[in-house]
Amino acid sequence: GKAVAFPVKPALVLDGASMSYASLNRESDRIAWALMAEGTGRGDTVVIRLPRSIDAIAAIVGVLKSGAAICVMEEGYPRDRGEYVIHDTKATAVIDSDWMRKLPQKPEEREFPQWNKQDPALIVYTSGSTGNPKGVVNTYGAIALCIEGCVLCRSAHDTFLSVASFSFVAFVMEVLTPLSIGATIHIANDVRRKDGAALVEYVHKNGITTSFFPPQMARVVLPQLEDQL
Repeated sequence: GKAVAFPVKPALVLDGASMSYASLNRESDRIAWALMAEGTGRGDTVVIRLPRSIDAIAAIVGVLKSGAAICVMEEGYPRDRGEYVIHDTKATAVIDSDWMRKLPQKPEEREFPQWNKQDPALIVYTSGSTGNPKGVVNTYGAIALCIEGCVLCRSAHDTFLSVASFSFVAFVMEVLTPLSIGATIHIANDVRRKDGAALVEYVHKNGITTSFFPPQMARVVLPQLEDQL
């Protein structure tokens, strides 16, 4: 719906590159149709192993369109843990750079499934510091409620900044929520998102109105943003 309402508006911005709502819609459709052609759909899980990028978000949206659940791995995730997660989730597909390179330009168009609120949507794994990582399943219904609660008085006129890892639940607040209302999302790159001073400068320079900072970063950043609160 937002691709129709805001076709040329930037949906995603990262390091000077951007992707419009119409382009995000086309790219995520292409990914969803390719997954569905491979037999992936409701009840399945797709692991995403891509760098923090616009492509990674297009892949996440594509997986959700297919009706499957996403499990995002950090770049640099230890290989043995990565293999464990792929096995533990019984992933039907792993979207990495190689998978994206082989993505057909024009997969056969298919009708997207209607998800049930109890269907798994997002699987988040613990760090595994005390043994094997443990997966926590979040349903489509839970994600929808989270988005509804996070919208509050935000609108398409707001500009969001994504700071958290795409593998954390905060991704729902920072990315899926603004996409649901037609807002623009700036993605802090891996260097900037760990640097409080760089984040403050970026917020001022780009007119950011909304972001969700983890507590340790909020303690550094918020005192310097009092004029915008």
